Amino acid sequence: MPDPTSSTPTENSTDPAKVTGPFYIMSKIGNSNWVLSARPNNRLQITPADFRPEQLWTRVESQGGGSFHLINLSNNKALKQSGFKNELTLVDFNRGDNSQKWRTGQWGEWFGIAALNDPNQLVNVAGYSWNENNAVVLWEFSRADFNELWKAVTDFGQFSLTNINYDLSRLVVDNSLQPVNCVAVEVNTMNGLPSRDSLELQRQFTTSTRFTYSESTNKILAITNKIGAKLIWKDFLEVGEEVTMTGQTSTTVTFGKEDAIVETTSDKVTHSVDVPAGRRIKFWVVVKNGKINVPYTATIRRTDGPRIQDTQVSGQYERINATSYEIRQQDLVTGEQKVVSSASVKAAAAA
Repeated sequence: MPDPTSSTPTENSTDPAKVTGPFYIMSKIGNSNWVLSARPNNRLQITPADFRPEQLWTRVESQGGGSFHLINLSNNKALKQSGFKNELTLVDFNRGDNSQKWRTGQWGEWFGIAALNDPNQLVNVAGYSWNENNAVVLWEFSRADFNELWKAVTDFGQFSLTNINYDLSRLVVDNSLQPVNCVAVEVNTMNGLPSRDSLELQRQFTTSTRFTYSESTNKILAITNKIGAKLIWKDFLEVGEEVTMTGQTSTTVTFGKEDAIVETTSDKVTHSVDVPAGRRIKFWVVVKNGKINVPYTATIRRTDGPRIQDTQVSGQYERINATSYEIRQQDLVTGEQKVVSSASVKAAAAA
């Protein structure tokens, strides 16, 4: 058999050094469901694949290229070799540490993971029967035996949001947000005749939705985001001028992100004006906004063939939306300002 680092992966292979997805599972050869996993004490073991963070790894290119580091998702530790026949460990990531650097060689869809310092030493599961007590060691190349070949698995099944519940007893409503002043239009009759016209005034509504999540659940949400699982829903909770909660339908968003999803809608409203001669009057629209913040709990379901795994997540839901708008006018000579028209809105889409 060739040197484990000598063969070239095919273009569409699942070589862990070539995987395009951000995370993958290193799986043992054959029809086995055992995968490489991190132990709490920074040692390695194999465990049945069930989507736990300690089973997920990401590849980081080494300095200068030609090799890579394997970083565990659960603790951000790097896979390290400690010499021939010794158990592998997890240590703090160090790009300059050659003992944390790996190369691969390919046999069909399977790969050997070889130490950069000695490419004839491969990641190996000790023994030929499998359980969680098997040591994960560095061992000499053994003709591509099944206990030294791995497969990168990137298909984690389908994800869905099965339910979401809000604790309205802990709802906080804030209608004291700063109003938004839209573009003003000026009518000047200082040196002319009175003006009667219908002005088109710009309105701009901005809504913002954000789900934050607790420290205890951020790992599962980080995983689903980074592997592209779309957990979407459509029913928003809106805050209105009278501080009431209503169900609205809006565009779908990705669930589980701490970044606010912002949607802005601009349109125009017609306002009839009658400005006497010798006046300078400014007209504009002011949009008022409200914000709600309420704790939630939700269930994310992962379906992989016959297997179903439910994960409970919790956090804070925040929603900002327009509650009302006013048309204001100001006499630019006297400075007098007043509201000439107002209306309530439920959300930007309803304006």
